[in-house]
Amino acid sequence: MSFTLPKPLIPGLVKARVPVWVIAAAIGAQFVVTQINQNHEPTCSIKFERIHYSSSIKRNLGKDTVKLNLVTSCSQPQNYSDIVASISVLKNDRPVRIYTSVNTRQKASAKKPTDAEFLEFWVSCKKDSIESYRGEATGKVLMSTGKMVSVSGDTGKFLAVLCDFKAK
Repeated sequence: MSFTLPKPLIPGLVKARVPVWVIAAAIGAQFVVTQINQNHEPTCSIKFERIHYSSSIKRNLGKDTVKLNLVTSCSQPQNYSDIVASISVLKNDRPVRIYTSVNTRQKASAKKPTDAEFLEFWVSCKKDSIESYRGEATGKVLMSTGKMVSVSGDTGKFLAVLCDFKAK
């Protein structure tokens, strides 16, 4: 954490033969103001991609699937995130949970240490069918400071997804 005095202020104080205690008080005041304006508590959230048919799983595994991708994103660097995700489908106007993951850990991204990306949550779907899906996730994030932060969220409303690959 650094603090600086505006450059024009220092020469002016020195030329005016200001007592050292006044300079020290000015530096101390700036430090206090800087500390008050900073939020030291890290905050984290889960950002969800739109739930979608996975063309990559179709291409790599030959399976028709609906996929839920998410990222834990924090205001400060994290070490890793532990997430349990679930996917629900709407059946007869009622939500039915069809998938719950095991606790899954992802390390923070090397390129963006405030984020950890999860790309492994998916369920099989029946080809050419349209179902309405919703994703949820809860977990904890270990910050690089050692502090643990809880996170949770969902994709919002149920979204209709066609279980079929359609080229764009």
